Amino acid sequence: MEQTKKAGTVSDIIGGSGGLIIIVIITLVVVSTLLGSNLLGNDLTRTISVANETGYCNDTGYTLTRVNSSNSAYTIVELLNATDDAAFAVGNCTVNAAGLVKNASSVSFNDAKFSYTFTNAYDNKYEDTATNMGGNLTGGIDNVSAKIPTILLIAAVVLLFGVLIILVQRAKQMTLGGDSSL
Repeated sequence: MEQTKKAGTVSDIIGGSGGLIIIVIITLVVVSTLLGSNLLGNDLTRTISVANETGYCNDTGYTLTRVNSSNSAYTIVELLNATDDAAFAVGNCTVNAAGLVKNASSVSFNDAKFSYTFTNAYDNKYEDTATNMGGNLTGGIDNVSAKIPTILLIAAVVLLFGVLIILVQRAKQMTLGGDSSL
């Protein structure tokens, strides 16, 4: 019965180590597949339209109200006179990447309405969180795997002591040299 217990302990250590390795590999495959599939979308952008924003178009320049660090690709789609809604050629004004509207012709538009579009790359905190968690998982596995040789060494020493104890008990039970009653 003691040999069965000893073999069971060795089998348990080997099986546990193998099971841990298999679980870690499966977890890494699942996490890398989910992060690589772009389910959360790390490049999420949307086009937003703004109609009839009142401003001006001259050499000084007018900054559109929806300018921020997440917005880009500003395009003027309609230019109107703010007093009578008469249409002007869109080419009379230009807009740069910073959302600054300037005069592109010899005529200044001191009272104008702009209709424009821009691209908004909104923050995807879910993607950032998932990526950081994947990095933490990898870092944690690195930390644990560095300790595995020490853990296996301790398990081997415990098994060795167990075998020595069993051998000492067996030696005490054995009688060497025969009958001592003569």
